[in-house]
Formats: sequence, structure tokens, C-alpha cells
Amino acid sequence: TVDEHTIRVIDNLHRIEEGTLEADHPLSTRILPQLTSRTELYVAAFLHDVGKGRGGDHSEVGARIAERLGPRLGLGQAGTETVAWLVRHHLVLSNFAFKRDSEDPKTLQDLVAIVQSPERLRLLLVLTVADIRAVGPGVWNGWKGQLLRELYHEAEAAMASGDLHGRRRERIERARASLAEALLAGGDGDRWTSAEVETYTALHDPRYWLGVAEDAHLRHARLVRRAQTQKLPLAVDFHVDEFRARTEITVYAADHPGLFMKVAGALALSGVSIVDAHIFTTADGMALDTLGVQDAERQAAVDDEARFGRIERNIRKVLQGEVWLEKELAGRRSLPPRTEVFTVEPRVLVNN
Repeated sequence: TVDEHTIRVIDNLHRIEEGTLEADHPLSTRILPQLTSRTELYVAAFLHDVGKGRGGDHSEVGARIAERLGPRLGLGQAGTETVAWLVRHHLVLSNFAFKRDSEDPKTLQDLVAIVQSPERLRLLLVLTVADIRAVGPGVWNGWKGQLLRELYHEAEAAMASGDLHGRRRERIERARASLAEALLAGGDGDRWTSAEVETYTALHDPRYWLGVAEDAHLRHARLVRRAQTQKLPLAVDFHVDEFRARTEITVYAADHPGLFMKVAGALALSGVSIVDAHIFTTADGMALDTLGVQDAERQAAVDDEARFGRIERNIRKVLQGEVWLEKELAGRRSLPPRTEVFTVEPRVLVNN
């Protein structure tokens, strides 16, 4: 119910402020004491869902209620405006982090236009974390936390510099330089020459450098080098990210229509859930696709070496045409049984 959820949100704010949730929410724990609008944050948490059940967009309805209630609760004009703004936009950060393309510069541009100030960004982050965590057990996970933190840091830096495009160029240059330094240093006995580094980094477009975490760049470079050196038509890499509660599966193969669909089907056959995907084609026509997966319940990373072997075998069989995906997937249950209670017409919404 809305009232129980609201109490849980406020309790989460209190626990973040106490520091008892620091392991799961390090950023929120750090920034909450820095807020100058702490009272407004708690009032917004109390009112953020007050518009539900009244018809229309509950965020807009709730914001109008907050505008009337603010003065009655002892808030001044500025405080009332802050509370109403938070109620109106309490879903914005999660929508941008989970539903928008983080590699698209317009995503950051649109978010900054809405938030406008570092204080509001901090307020929105803490409220979003407390709200998601209060929905129910298992709704919050490390993957969602990482998406929110990455978006927060990007928006914070963009507002500080005032130059979104300059910020993008700086990130690309830093990522390329960091990878070059690591490859030239030759960790694990794999030393690259300057010419090899230049050739490799030229394979990737700006989307790759902006859309992939820097710690993955080195793994990808070594995967590509292994495939090229050993003349492998397909190379697969697994990386367990315990903090984000997911496993990254990277597939390197010749790009062709339907490749991603086939890989996704192979993962479905393997009983894992895809939570995100980064799909790139290099300058020489190779696909470098990284899919973040969790177990079937979307609760934890997949970290079983034997299971890695089964997943890789399924990917190979599907790409080699040894498995008829449509037949193999027919009859498999991909949704929990409770969804059978509802009959909902499928809809696809494209927000561009």
C-alpha cells in the first residue's frame, strides 16, 4: 500500500543518514549530510506518492498538493518549491538511468535541463534510492545502483563544467589514454607496441569509449587480441561483477544480421536473464557485444564456472546453426506464473 511504502521510504532515508546502509549505498550515504535541504527531502518523501489514486499523473497531482501543503507545514516559498519539484520529478532519475540510452548525449542534456542545480541532483538521487529500495525485497540491486551512480556523476560533472560536448571529448581521450597506458605496461606478460595500441584503439567509435566502463576496455582488448592471434571465429569472455550483482558476457565475432538475437536466444536457453547490453561494431566489421546477465530470478550474478562452459557452448551451437532457437525456446517459461492472471495487450513505446 502507498502508506506502508511511504513509511519505508522515510525509514530508508533515516538509515542512509545513520550510515547503516553505506555498504549498499556509498554515494547516498556520503552526500546526504551535505544537503542544505534535508527537511525538504523528508517532506518530499512523505508526499511523493500522495497523488496516487486521484486520477491523472500521480507525480503532477502530488506536486500540486505539495504546493498547497508546504506553507501549512511551515515551509517558506523556496522550501515549498523544492518539495513540489521533488514530488513532480521523483521518477525522473530512475527513468533516465534505466530506460534512456546513456551513450546518447541528449540523455545527459535532457537530465541537466530538468535538474539545473547540484543540490537538486543530490536530493533526487537520495530520494530515488530510498524510493526504489522501499518497493520490496529484491527490487534494489547493485546493477541499478551502478547505473544511478554513473548517471549522477556524469550530470554532476556536466553541470560543473557547463560544456556537455567538451566533457564527452575529455572522457574519450581519458579512456583511450588509460587503456594505452595499461597495454603498453604489458600486464600478465601481454605487452603491446605503440603501433598495435594505435591500431586497436582506432577500431572503436566514440560510442564505445563513452558507453563501456574503463575497467572493461582492457578485458576487451585482450579478448580481441586472443581471437586475432589464434584466428578464432568466435571468442567469449565472462566477468563477474559482484558489486553490481551481474555477470558480463562479451561476445566477439564477425558482425551479421541477427547476431544479437541469436546470442540473446542462447542466453535464454542457458536460463539467465539479460539486464543490459552494449552492442558495438568495430571499424573492421567485427561485433563486440557485452551483455549483463543475472540468474533467472534477477537477484544475483552468475558465477559458476561449469555454467560458463554451458553458456559458451550454447552460444557456439546457436551461431553455428546447430540449434533451432524457435523450437528450443517454445514452451519455455520466461515470465513468472503470476503474469498469467493478467491479459495485457503488449505495447512498445519509443522515447527518442
